[in-house]
Amino acid sequence: MSLPNLSGLNVIELTVCRFDQALPLARTALPDLTLPEWRRFLFSHLQQPGSGVLAVENPRGVLLACAAYTLRKDLRHGCYLAADPVIIMDLVGATAVAKALEQGLEAEAQKQGCGALLLQLPHHSEAKPDNRAVTAFLGCGLAAESLNLFKRVAGERPAA
Repeated sequence: MSLPNLSGLNVIELTVCRFDQALPLARTALPDLTLPEWRRFLFSHLQQPGSGVLAVENPRGVLLACAAYTLRKDLRHGCYLAADPVIIMDLVGATAVAKALEQGLEAEAQKQGCGALLLQLPHHSEAKPDNRAVTAFLGCGLAAESLNLFKRVAGERPAA
């Protein structure tokens, strides 16, 4: 898959030969991640049916974002494409990179017949949401490590 973008960015399926090239991106979210851990994660991830890894590259082939995705189902959204982790190099132009990656993931979700798209972004905020259940879980020692964003897309809908 290669989706050209007006900003010169391309959304590509990350192939095995470029796994190592994506390690610096992964380290922006997990600084202590080793190359063997990253490779094991990606190879294991790709063994799951309906899974893959999309990346965004600039015209010079430099990777600026990546997202490992897989298919999931729940009662609210039916079949949906879950992207975790979603990693974007936080440089000038991050908005265009994020939009290109979202467009690529949405296209993949539609191709897979999904009714929604979930992006799970690394989140390192100490802010506590104004929600009693979340506050209770945080009080039990759980921590907010990611931010989940959903979007409905054309595709399967949950059964009524």
